[in-house]
Amino acid sequence: MGITGLWSLLSPIKTNVCLTECEGKILAVDLSAWIVQLQRTSSSAAVSERYLCHRGIFFKTLKLLSLGISLIFVMDGPVPPQMKRNRKTRDFFYQSSLQYKELVLAMGLPVIESFGEAEKLCADLNRKKIVDGIITDDGDVFVYGGETVYKGVFSKQKERFAEKYQMRDITSSLKLTHRDLVVYALMNHGDLTDGVPNVGEKTFIKLMEEFKTNQIEDALERIQLWKNSQELTNLETKKLELLNMKTKHCTRCSKQLHAKQGCLCCQTAETCMEVNKKADHNSYPLCSCQQHCLERHIFPYTTEMKIRSSALQSDPYFPNQEIIKEYLENENSFNDPKTQVSWPNFPTLFYILGTIIKLTPSEMMNHILPAYIKLALCGIVPMHYAVPLGILSSCTESTEKCFQVKWKISDLDEYIAVEDKCYVLSIPKHMFMQRYPDMAKAFTNPNELKRKHDPPANQRKISEFFKAKK
Repeated sequence: MGITGLWSLLSPIKTNVCLTECEGKILAVDLSAWIVQLQRTSSSAAVSERYLCHRGIFFKTLKLLSLGISLIFVMDGPVPPQMKRNRKTRDFFYQSSLQYKELVLAMGLPVIESFGEAEKLCADLNRKKIVDGIITDDGDVFVYGGETVYKGVFSKQKERFAEKYQMRDITSSLKLTHRDLVVYALMNHGDLTDGVPNVGEKTFIKLMEEFKTNQIEDALERIQLWKNSQELTNLETKKLELLNMKTKHCTRCSKQLHAKQGCLCCQTAETCMEVNKKADHNSYPLCSCQQHCLERHIFPYTTEMKIRSSALQSDPYFPNQEIIKEYLENENSFNDPKTQVSWPNFPTLFYILGTIIKLTPSEMMNHILPAYIKLALCGIVPMHYAVPLGILSSCTESTEKCFQVKWKISDLDEYIAVEDKCYVLSIPKHMFMQRYPDMAKAFTNPNELKRKHDPPANQRKISEFFKAKK
């Protein structure tokens, strides 16, 4: 899955960030990519795929929500692009994915189906500013036009951290445009193509530098002209002529015989090369022979000619226009996709999780409440079901200062035992203080409320009314 070597190409602009920077933001999640990752894990585990996928999606989602991040899930549609591999298994994968879509919807989160690839719709949502970024490990999202990607979320050692990549950094630092990345995708192995033999990250960078030197501004347009380019065909012909022309000779006088201490042909005490080197401040002059003139004419296009030859030999119709169309054209049409997060549909969610991963309602609430209360404190969902009763203490969790807050849960009597109606949860101080400033102030400065307010300046003291008269 993904394009070979793309993350390595983009690694210079990678930044490691804490996901707390995404608090209050909306991120798109490639649900299909999550399912594939969890299915691969289940093949080596002693539990069923269904159990592991439900459990993995549930807890991954809660971890992101607990950071105050609003999520939109995107999944692959039933029909893949024509050129995609393993098309026959797509319908089976789509049908099996619907049960996980049901889980996410029961959690109160929006799910959008793409007409084709999920990463394509994620990129479109990002480009249209409907989401602030994309959570995925699939680099295809940049080739589809994505702008901000968080990669490596939920790595085993750093669950709150991710690698952040931004298209603006790719453009400013690596000098690569979206269309340049499409060229890279066409030349390297991926989901849609086998690429061009022997073209990797280094060769691609060399090609881009050569294009810039030759003042070729649009690399994608250039390679689309390769098949019928008379200019490059003529250069190939000249390159063949050189094979029968190459000889060793002096680049100054074109003579083939020189003595180390001088040139008899030129009547000099030093070789022509040394004379020229002194005259031109340690730089040798350009040889004017036919061979070197041809070489200088061909040299600026060496990398392009080599890749062009390899590409057209492996595929006479390179580049595939359908793949270019897939990466550049948007087939998803939506005016106002549902992006609002809401509280879970508790009856449905309790049924799904109780049936598949065997959690009791009380156990589920222990996991669900911290995440959704934090969403409510960020203003993403309304403050339903939970009311703060008071702050019990201060604490620190993962280097973040928090309050231990006691919450009362209401309107869920049929799912939760009476003794479980109150929960003590750790809430980041800045979140709680913004929503409940008076309660936070009463806890942090308990003496403030007892302190008497200073009387107005013009108010008379009571002792003045009882002064003795002489």
